[in-house]
Amino acid sequence: MRSWRRDAAIALGCGALGFAAVAGIRIARDGGGDAARTNPRVALSDLAEARDRSREVIFDTVEGELPGPPAPTPHTAVDTFLRAETIRDYDASFGLLSAADRADVGSHAEWELVHGELPTLSGFELGATRVDGSRAEVDSRVTYEATLDETRGLVPARARATWVAVQEDGGWRVAHAESSLEPEYLDEQGAVQAAEQWVSARRACQARGEYAGGLVGSRRPVDALCRAKGRAKGPVLTGAVGRLDPAAGVEPFLAAFGPEVLSWARVVPVTDPAPLAVVLAPVGEQWLVVGALESSPEGSS
Repeated sequence: MRSWRRDAAIALGCGALGFAAVAGIRIARDGGGDAARTNPRVALSDLAEARDRSREVIFDTVEGELPGPPAPTPHTAVDTFLRAETIRDYDASFGLLSAADRADVGSHAEWELVHGELPTLSGFELGATRVDGSRAEVDSRVTYEATLDETRGLVPARARATWVAVQEDGGWRVAHAESSLEPEYLDEQGAVQAAEQWVSARRACQARGEYAGGLVGSRRPVDALCRAKGRAKGPVLTGAVGRLDPAAGVEPFLAAFGPEVLSWARVVPVTDPAPLAVVLAPVGEQWLVVGALESSPEGSS
């Protein structure tokens, strides 16, 4: 389940990829396109494949339970679903899932269980609704409890989500697996200032502005900063911020945070007081240093 949880790093709307509340969200990669536009997507089918089979007997006893009543409109379906996710009423949100999603999830019990490993939806605001026959899309902005860890990966504070609703049972239900979202990250230029402040602290042999789970990557350049403390009053010289280069020894970052790290991480090359590349993550409203590399990989902007 660990790898699935990492792929599901950003669940929508507290129950799904509304990054916020859902059942299993993964980052849909665009096959080499603009990494900044990587689109996290709720994938309940992944959840079904990743179930803990040792629990299957328990869940099989409640599969087939009846859903709640459908909503009269697509807007109401999404609004009610997200409200339920926000207040952790997972029975209600499960009852509004489409038939395909409920089949993938399995049961009310399993729906609630997986929420313990998913991002937490804290708020939402609905936008335009587009209806095309028996299918509709509802735009929204959602907020999450921003976190970074090795289970969920990076959960952004904000995202734009497109929720899909489908006609079923004489009304509308949320097709969570078809919904998608686009994270909104901090301005990457803020990473440069954060890196400079971190380097200044580290060369004074202090740890500030960094990932609480421990730095990832190479320790040698980090230790070299402390050895350079005699130059603590000199300026920190940095280059242009970029992205992680997959060919630049980033395996420790991939192992810690999953492949999505290539989308959200930023790299600031440092030439003085010691050569290294500082790797940062946009966590909540600040850039945190998550690790370092020996050299300064050239990231594309």
